[in-house]
Amino acid sequence: EEAVFQLGLCFLEKNWHKRALECFQQALEKNPRRLEYQEAVRLLERRSGYELPRVDGPGAAAFKDAEESAARGALSRAQELYRKAMRAEPRNPTIRVSFALLSASMGRWKEAIAACREVLAADPEDVVAAAACSTLAEALRAEGSPREAAEFLREFLEKHPSKTAQA
Repeated sequence: EEAVFQLGLCFLEKNWHKRALECFQQALEKNPRRLEYQEAVRLLERRSGYELPRVDGPGAAAFKDAEESAARGALSRAQELYRKAMRAEPRNPTIRVSFALLSASMGRWKEAIAACREVLAADPEDVVAAAACSTLAEALRAEGSPREAAEFLREFLEKHPSKTAQA
């Protein structure tokens, strides 16, 4: 599954989005719980079961450009643009959780963990909290802290009983 995912990243570098998506979908079929695979498919398909709140403030243009860059596979550029959007709107949870998701999909676990913790500290709405929670748990697991991830998930689910958070 990891080899197929890496092949997808190679296709992205060549701007072969259709082939990259096929690889990411294959990797996701083999391991549907890996956040990197989920996010790669989401970015290329531009679909999500739960929509994050819109970004309409001063960081909206950079956020939109970041989303487009991510969809094209220009992940480093997307991360720079998310940072720019966060500077413009430091308290916007949608921008920060999007940055965390991208960081996690790139294997930048420490950045993902820090961004998720900041999002969750602000007590965001459930859809944002759920995205931050799943990203944080995956990042903690990837950093070698599966027990901390499991404990965090248990606490999160106790505090957030909504269907969105539970999903």
